[in-house]
Parts: sequence; structure tokens; C-alpha cells
Amino acid sequence: MFSKCFSTFVIATLAMTSAYAEKSNLQDPVYSFSAKIDQVDKLVEDPMGVLAAEHVTRMSLETKARFRWRFDGKKHLFVEPFLRKSTFDRVEDELVLGFFAEYRHPLANNVKIQLRWRSGLELKDDVFTRVAAQVALNTRHTSSRTSRVTARYRYRDQNETKTFSGYDQHEAFVSFQQIWKPTRGNVSRVAGMVYGDFRQAEAVEFDYAEIGVRLNARFEPHRDWDLTAFAKAFIREYDGKFSSDYDFARRDKKLSVGLEAKYQIDKKQSLAGALGWEVNQSNVDIRSYSGPVFRLQYVRKFN
Repeated sequence: MFSKCFSTFVIATLAMTSAYAEKSNLQDPVYSFSAKIDQVDKLVEDPMGVLAAEHVTRMSLETKARFRWRFDGKKHLFVEPFLRKSTFDRVEDELVLGFFAEYRHPLANNVKIQLRWRSGLELKDDVFTRVAAQVALNTRHTSSRTSRVTARYRYRDQNETKTFSGYDQHEAFVSFQQIWKPTRGNVSRVAGMVYGDFRQAEAVEFDYAEIGVRLNARFEPHRDWDLTAFAKAFIREYDGKFSSDYDFARRDKKLSVGLEAKYQIDKKQSLAGALGWEVNQSNVDIRSYSGPVFRLQYVRKFN
């Protein structure tokens, strides 16, 4: 009942903003297609029927659109539908359909302080439906420094007849981010974020609290090239015992580091590749993994 009510609220909000958008100035829409090959962590069943966390290779094809309206020169509405198909080497394929809308406006007519309201809906095959509502306060302190405070709520409605029970969950996310854009040198952007991600599911063993940091720095050695160094780390603590074989609560520590190179082929095409290392240390051995990871991505825009 809760998920249906919240979904109705989100859909009604998107419909009202779209109707209002008809009275404003539509900018040139942007359509894009991307193809990506990367590695992600998934649960893979071994010959003994045990689900263990491992890196698997994923190939994704995604198409999306971005529509933008302007109101009074200072207010903006973005509408972003997308469709993504992913195939994996050892787990089932995924198809995700999504629709998001974001409204941005200055706070108290101060163009340096902006509120960003975002809402949307995701549908993943017969696995789950997830609705989201988010608000962010974006403050431009100087021409080179911006801060952003974000709060997000999501509800995941798991299809229990097709999967398993107990995974319907409330998801709360809060973060504080600082962004620097140096005016000199080859460093074009440095960003750091601290965040908290909290999940409360029907079954207590799926509840967790996660605290983490994310850092990245982008360099521009050439006008057609970007190099981005990144690092991510978090600590995640679950509630309830993991299973009958592991009669205690799970606790993970994860670290990811890497370097990405992006080449701008022309104004509408780009090619990116990344190499990194990822390690997850868990007190549940079948959830521990480590190893190199990679990503290759091609993006083509149409507008």
C-alpha cells in the first residue's frame, strides 16, 4: 500500500511539472546512446549452491533523452527518461526503464544558492520497482568553489513472487560535497564527498548503515583529453545474523581506486577507459573479494 501511494505521488508530481513545462521555453533536447563494458560485483552461485560475491563482466547498452525548460531565466526543469539493457557473463540479464524529473530554482532570488528537487521511478524487469524523491542545496561560494548538501529517499518494492521475500526496503541517503575548479593549471576539477546510506528492509538481515567517502580529481593534459583519478571507500554494517552458517551480523569494508582517460572524438562523441583495483573485506568470507576492474565506454549524442 505504501509503495502504491508513494508511486502515485511521484507520478502525479512528474505529470504536473510536465504540464507546467508546456508553458515555458523548451531548450534543444539532447538524445544519447552509450555502450559500456565493465566489471561489477554480483552474487554468483558456485557448484555447491553457495552464493559468493565476485567480479563479473557486464555489457550495457543505454539510450536516454534529456529535455530542459527555462522559466524566467533562473528556473530550470529537466526531464530524463532512459532505457538500459545489461548482460553478464555468469548471472541473469537486466533491463531497467527509468524516468526522472528535476526542478532547479534560486533560493530567495539569490542565484548563487540553488535548490534542486528531483523525483523519479525505476522499473527493473520483474525484479523490483523503485521510486525516489530528492532535494539538494547547491551553493556557489566563489567562482571556483561550490558545496552541495543532498538528502534522498527511495522505496524499493521487490517482486517477491519472482525473486525472494524480505527485500522491500526504505532507503535514506544524505551527503555533503565540496567541488573546486581551479582557474590555473591543468587540474580542472577536484571533488570530495562524505555520505551516509541507510537501508531498512522487511527482513532485518538486509538492513544496513553505510558511511563512506568519495574523492576524484580531473586533469586536462590536452583539450581533447581528460584524466580522472578517483578513490571510494566505505564501511557497511548490517543488522541481524547473516545466516544459519554465519550466526553474526555482517560487516564490510570496501576500497576502490582507479584512473580514467576520456577522449573527446568530436562535439557529439566520446570514448573513455578506466583501470582500477577494488577490494571488499567482509567478516563473511563468501562476501569478500578483490581484484582489478576495468571500464570501456562509448557515448554518442544526437541533438
